Formats: sequence, C-alpha cells, structure tokens
Amino acid sequence: MNRYYVGAAAGRWDLDANWSAASGGAGGASFPVAGDNAYLDAASPGGPTLTADAACDNLDLTGFTGTLDLVTFNLNVTLDIIIGATVPAGNVRLGTGTTTIGRHLTALARTPFTVGTSTIKMTGTGNLSFLDTQTFEASLTATFTSFFSIPGRSTSS
Repeated sequence: MNRYYVGAAAGRWDLDANWSAASGGAGGASFPVAGDNAYLDAASPGGPTLTADAACDNLDLTGFTGTLDLVTFNLNVTLDIIIGATVPAGNVRLGTGTTTIGRHLTALARTPFTVGTSTIKMTGTGNLSFLDTQTFEASLTATFTSFFSIPGRSTSS
C-alpha cells in the first residue's frame, strides 16, 4: 500500500491519523509498515518523528521540505530511499539508531543528513547515488553486507 504523511511537523510516524492513502488526502489510513511505500512529499505539512522502530518497503522524500527525525529508533527500508532535491540541509536526522537500506539510496538534495551517532546498513546489492557533494559527520558508521557501487566514483575495499 502507498502511505502519504499528512501530519504536522514532529508528528508521530506510528499514528494512523498522520497518514493518508493519497497525497494531501485525509489522515486516518494506517501508518506504513513493512510491505508499504511511505511518501513524504510537497503536500506533507510537516515531517514525522519516530517514537518506535519503523519499517517500509520504499521511502520517498521527493518534493518534501520538512524534517524526518529518527531520534533513537531504527528504520528498516526493504528496498529504496529517495531524498528529493527540496529537502533542506540537515533535515534527515538519523539520530542514534540504525537505518537499514535493502537496495538503493539516492540523495538529490545537497547534504540532507544529520547523522548523529547513527549507523547506516546497506544489506543488498545496489547504489549510493548522490547528485552533489555529501558531507557526513565522523560519527557515522556505515556497514555494507553486499556489493554497493557509487556511480561516477571509484571504490575500494
């Protein structure tokens, strides 16, 4: 199922009232879980804050201008994360939890991450794609359990 965030800034990820079955629609759809696609888009008036571990198949932040805050919790994305060019610098706050990505991470925004002491785990075969320069704090831990490539860049192990 597709789920669109329609809650206020810093609203709870795990609250059904904050999610709709359509972009800009009425809240009350179930919040996204594994098997669902989560969208934070131009019609999202704010951004969610995790208050527990969360999961979804795909997370798409195309058109989003709010803040996604994971605080101390874990986010498991089975397939892809897309961070659109409209996401302000530092507004994807990874906190101290673990973000697990099964396939691709595409960041079209310039330096959208505030990583804190988080861990990013890439578990499948896929790409890290960055449109522009990305800066990560030294406190980030990145784990690759399968082959990943960064298009346009040489990599070594």
